[in-house]
Amino acid sequence: MPIRFAAVALVALIGGCAASRIDPTTAKPTAPQPPPMADAAPLPPAVELALRGLDNDFVLVNLAAHPDDEDGATLAAVGRQGARTYTVFANRGEGGQNEIGPDLYDALGVLRTDETEAAARILGSKPSFLDFKDFGFSKTARETYRFWGGHDKVSARYVAAIRALQPDVIITNHDTVTVGSRRQHGNHQVVGNSAAEAFGRTATDAGPRWQTRKLFNRTGFFGPAENAAVVVEVGAADPVDGQSPIQLAIGALRQHLTQGMGAFADRRGGTTTTSHRLLRSDREYPNDPHDLFGGISYDTVWVRLGEPVNLSLRDAARRGDTAAVGGLMRHYAAMTVGVPIPSLRDVQRAVEHGDGTPLYRAPGLTPLAGRLVAGRREKLARLYDALAPADLRLVAADSILVPGQQTTVHAVGAQAGLVLDPGGFALPTDVAVTIPQNAQPTLPRKVQQYVETDRPTVRVRSTGLPTMLPVEIASPLTLETDEPILHVRAGRPLDLAVRLTNHLHGPTTPELRATVPAGWTATAPRLAPLAEDGTATATIRVTPPSNLAPGDVPITITATTGGG
Repeated sequence: MPIRFAAVALVALIGGCAASRIDPTTAKPTAPQPPPMADAAPLPPAVELALRGLDNDFVLVNLAAHPDDEDGATLAAVGRQGARTYTVFANRGEGGQNEIGPDLYDALGVLRTDETEAAARILGSKPSFLDFKDFGFSKTARETYRFWGGHDKVSARYVAAIRALQPDVIITNHDTVTVGSRRQHGNHQVVGNSAAEAFGRTATDAGPRWQTRKLFNRTGFFGPAENAAVVVEVGAADPVDGQSPIQLAIGALRQHLTQGMGAFADRRGGTTTTSHRLLRSDREYPNDPHDLFGGISYDTVWVRLGEPVNLSLRDAARRGDTAAVGGLMRHYAAMTVGVPIPSLRDVQRAVEHGDGTPLYRAPGLTPLAGRLVAGRREKLARLYDALAPADLRLVAADSILVPGQQTTVHAVGAQAGLVLDPGGFALPTDVAVTIPQNAQPTLPRKVQQYVETDRPTVRVRSTGLPTMLPVEIASPLTLETDEPILHVRAGRPLDLAVRLTNHLHGPTTPELRATVPAGWTATAPRLAPLAEDGTATATIRVTPPSNLAPGDVPITITATTGGG
């Protein structure tokens, strides 16, 4: 079961170009780099924070039921230490209230997804969604399991999610308490129970096994902290930017506007620590009362992989020299896919001093080693991005694309030229990008947000500086209605209003067709040509038979382009 991260983007890395193909094995040695620079002038906060976490290989996953249930203060604190952090949400909160507008249900899910992603950006974390439906307040776990497809389905989905993210530590605010003042929402009970079950099942069930090291439950959130094994400091300001983890968490909580979290967020200002009790561990670890990862080390894994390259990246960042960062990124990328790569020491020698011809090897990484290498590459990419000039941006000819469509990406405010990598071929500042025919649409969002598939990412990579261009992918025509459920009476006609939008690159004449059960009739109007990005409203008249029996009846409305 794929975990879906919401971002869909054209990614282009832009910078100076070579005039011809680049062969790293035959390139002429470069001049020696200048000596290390003094640490007098501070680096920009984004660069400093990216440098800080390069040698922190840990991964933490927070399991939460709804958007705004995440443990923001702990996520911010651990993330500031350099660990990669994720939150897996059971649903998108579409069963909640909306304090800022009329949208409810699936449309509310879109708003709450956007709020959650905005909050995650502040926390430096990444959200994902299991897309169990939020059906409103639930009193019992039994009720939640019934609405979510049963215990086995829920448990299996959590196992798949944890295996995909490969965490060292799992934390959750949710417990299985069902009585007393700390009684939990039924959705929360299921998340707490699933966390405990998945901790063991990810290492024993059939499939790509993963053993999480520790499972913690947040304690003291709704009352006094009890049996806390680890207390995380969240009140101290970070000297890099003056922000404390609790301040970041408050800022993140304020993003949940539909839930009116502004006032609640302000009451969190006095929090200085978060407390966590240990529920499970795969073995006994020396306890560090202030470190969720206490006792976990991957030094021996790195010894087997080869000593990580030390490229004096702080000095490279001061020089604005992305060659060292980019070279190491490509090195780690090669390791993750198992293609021949230069040895680590040869990479260091070639990048820092420009001498030596790299030797190549294929290491055959274990799942853990693969995660460590991929983590290093991701952090280098963050550093790479932090070094990008502020005026670097991309412009696409179309912001909404259809599968198979070709569009042009134009670089603005960058050095001339794009380099398509791998291959090293120089391209002009305009580059054509074609959306794959099998690309999964993202529009309309209130429908596509629940599609169980990985989101497509169209990438143009280069040896220069990176930036990201968000786009949306749609079917040639999208069809929406504000009335997904209709109440009809026997023999009485009913009008169903639908909206069509043309996303094709040019006009088209849509054709509507309604499929109804036997005995029903449906009349669809003939439509006029629809311009590119144009929207039209049409009314379909459906009439049930006079002997209509009570029950649910599906009606399918199909829209096709003039060419089918």
